[in-house]
Amino acid sequence: SDILVYDRSGKPFLLIECKAMGIQLDEKVLTQAAQYNFILQAPYVAITNGIHLIAYCIDYQANTFEFLQEIPQLP
Repeated sequence: SDILVYDRSGKPFLLIECKAMGIQLDEKVLTQAAQYNFILQAPYVAITNGIHLIAYCIDYQANTFEFLQEIPQLP
């Protein structure tokens, strides 16, 4: 991953994957970020190419994710 933000207790909170401006944020890029996060298990992931941003929250117990309108703030 390019950037990893930790919460106040030191656990991974937000993984950010940065791509070049010419790279489309497609399923391949989402899969790559998910693979990086597999071990870290940060609850939030964001992907950007400097122009567009995709952010989502992962529920590991339900094995689901939800796209977000913005990057979450630390609690």
